[in-house]
Amino acid sequence: QGRTDSGGSPAAPSPQGFGCRPRHSGDSGRAARIVDRDPGETITGNQESDAEDSVAALARAAEERPDDYNAQIAYARALLAADPPAALEHYGAAGAIDPSAPEPPTYMGWITGLAAGGLEDGPERDALLASSIDYLNHAIALDDEFADAYVFRGLVNANFAGNPAAAVSDFQVWLTLVPPDHPMR
Repeated sequence: QGRTDSGGSPAAPSPQGFGCRPRHSGDSGRAARIVDRDPGETITGNQESDAEDSVAALARAAEERPDDYNAQIAYARALLAADPPAALEHYGAAGAIDPSAPEPPTYMGWITGLAAGGLEDGPERDALLASSIDYLNHAIALDDEFADAYVFRGLVNANFAGNPAAAVSDFQVWLTLVPPDHPMR
């Protein structure tokens, strides 16, 4: 049975701890330390299938509750690194459920910008870049304090659109919105 958050949606994967239990047994008069693990646990005690199980639980929740923003956004987040096209689909679903939320268009813009960055110059790349910037502009219009939208628009402008001047102002705004100990600073 998967873990759930307070709203009943599957919880994000969490570390399981070491899960190892030391035990001592006699070995020619010396105590030898033996580490006992449960089936499926790695030497560190983490269960190899936890992440896969969690993503599978998120997939089931998104499928079973297609009109649940939290189910769609959680699954989109889980897919972001491993399957950007599928993440894009679920961010789109979340955005359709709650058009006022800035996260879906922010990440749709980022994924689209990354896709554009992988293409050679040409009309398809230009269209994807324009779409990326449109998504990010829309996210900022929804919430002008949603920091991710600024950093992603800055990265798209600097790295893919060849517009470093626009990137500078986005990065400056981003710096005002994130805490001083933010890991990306």
